[in-house]
Amino acid sequence: MLGMLVGMVLVGQGQAVPEPVSLSLVTAVRSYQPGKPFLVGVRLAASPNGYVFYRNPGDSGEPVRIQWQVPRGWKVSEPMWQAPEVLVSPQRVNYGYRNEATVLVWVTPPAEAKAPAPLLATVNWAALRHGVVERGHRTLSSVLESTETPLGETVEGKHLQALATTAPKEMEPGQAAAEVSRDEVRLSASIPQLGRQGAKFSVRFFPYEPGVVANEIEQWSEVEGQTVTLRMAKCKAFDRKRKRLRGALAGRTETATGGVKSFLVELDVPLELAADTIR
Repeated sequence: MLGMLVGMVLVGQGQAVPEPVSLSLVTAVRSYQPGKPFLVGVRLAASPNGYVFYRNPGDSGEPVRIQWQVPRGWKVSEPMWQAPEVLVSPQRVNYGYRNEATVLVWVTPPAEAKAPAPLLATVNWAALRHGVVERGHRTLSSVLESTETPLGETVEGKHLQALATTAPKEMEPGQAAAEVSRDEVRLSASIPQLGRQGAKFSVRFFPYEPGVVANEIEQWSEVEGQTVTLRMAKCKAFDRKRKRLRGALAGRTETATGGVKSFLVELDVPLELAADTIR
């Protein structure tokens, strides 16, 4: 089922201009089975020559926030975000999406659920269009009926399933470590894809909160075996009380034969103080 809201603004002589972001709620199933989780997505599509911000917008703008309302006893997972683009302009470096992005969640009904289930997502969005940050909010809704036997995927189902395979994979404890020095944040992480002989690589860390790293300064990285180490300039507004580093590590490897593989991992690790360093 699909619930869609596309806004239009009237300007001038009644001319209709699309809003900076069009929003839609998409579900992977036609009806729900009690106790069986299913995928739901909020799709954000930016207008031409604009972009919608990531959960951490970077140097300007505001993060996209989504609040879910589901029937009592239902569960909604943490949101799964696609890796954003690095959007560079003379005044700022932002994180966002030029075209569209779908923020996924797993929704799980209780085993005893039987009634039609309304799903509501209130989306507070921010987007950049023609150099101006614009903001708004919409409430999207869909209602699913209960069934004892699956009725198959929706038209969007296969697409959502494919997106879920590219969602950030949570790193196991001990696979990553981070420390902060006077001038930089250092991150080391074990990435199995990096252990291939002769593979070229590119990698970038996207912190989940602003005020951690200086977005405008290139992140230095090196690989030794399966371990990648990043050195990132510390943001001037860095909070000295920060105790953890949270974010997504996105990258790709390219072998000598032209094979390409992307990775996206999510980490939440203690942020240690580097030896002989004052924050």
